[in-house]
Amino acid sequence: MSKTKGVTAEEIIESQKVHGDDFLILDIFPETIKGKKVDKLRTNKTGTVQYGNVLIKKPDGTKVPLIIKFIQLTTNGNIKKPNFRDYETIKLAFLKDDKVNTESKFGEAIDIICKTFERLVESYVKEGKISTKPKKNTLRVHSSSPAFPVQYTAIERETGEVVELENPLMWFELQQKYYSQEEQDELEHFEGLTYQRDDTKPILVKEFTVAIKDLKKRTEEKRVKVNRIIGEKVILKKTIIPPATDEEGNSMNTCNVQKFITAGSIVSGYVVMGLTISKSAFNLKTVFKNKLYVAANDDDTANSNEDLDPQDVEEMIPDVSKLSLLNKSVEG
Repeated sequence: MSKTKGVTAEEIIESQKVHGDDFLILDIFPETIKGKKVDKLRTNKTGTVQYGNVLIKKPDGTKVPLIIKFIQLTTNGNIKKPNFRDYETIKLAFLKDDKVNTESKFGEAIDIICKTFERLVESYVKEGKISTKPKKNTLRVHSSSPAFPVQYTAIERETGEVVELENPLMWFELQQKYYSQEEQDELEHFEGLTYQRDDTKPILVKEFTVAIKDLKKRTEEKRVKVNRIIGEKVILKKTIIPPATDEEGNSMNTCNVQKFITAGSIVSGYVVMGLTISKSAFNLKTVFKNKLYVAANDDDTANSNEDLDPQDVEEMIPDVSKLSLLNKSVEG
């Protein structure tokens, strides 16, 4: 199983200091390789959506996919029950400046990425590099209106005015698995209901592309192995973090996840950023990747996870590896 390396928030902040806006690379423009033009943007079958990769130039100049590791972010708000959702997409909200893990630089890094992304897209338009209309020597895109996962403003309910958020919100998607039409026909239809703003779309019970793990049910396993180099027994310890389940033992899906990931839960893992360009927006889509480690908040009125040590959690999920050897000790 391959490991997800990812970059840290600190690396992103340092990369921006070293390279300026060039630290963020929207890999969308065609290249000529061995005399042949190679397109970077991909499209769906109907041609209505374009997809592109986003890279980051690390401080040393190395270019890698924009996969970011985060440790102990606090969810801000609950996921709506299925029958109250407007649309199918499910996102978790976080504050840019986390109120529990106050030392986290993740929000600062995401803020830098989003503001740089907006400047890049606007510069591409101004310089004639991209356009929604066919032009010579210009990349045609479905939209040139940048959208990103940070919400900087909100509408004041009482006045209807747009106000700046003192602590912006970050929204990351719990991406659902892809199902063919034939497969969807076999899925459970939740209470026969449809979504609030899309009454043509049934609420189906779907799995996620990310595996949701229950940190509170973690256990430790020991294994004795003979180290041939030193000729002694070595005790290998690994932490087992089981999948999250509901009260009936079902794994997390689109119709029960709201019971587990509640406001004030602590989550750790990775997010990956990529481009999704449709008629509505030139979007920096951000989704969770591989595994999401959750310490659910069992108290609806307060955060119950302040006793979790960020360093301990960091050690539990190095590179999202299949096996984590946390500690090694030698027996004589």
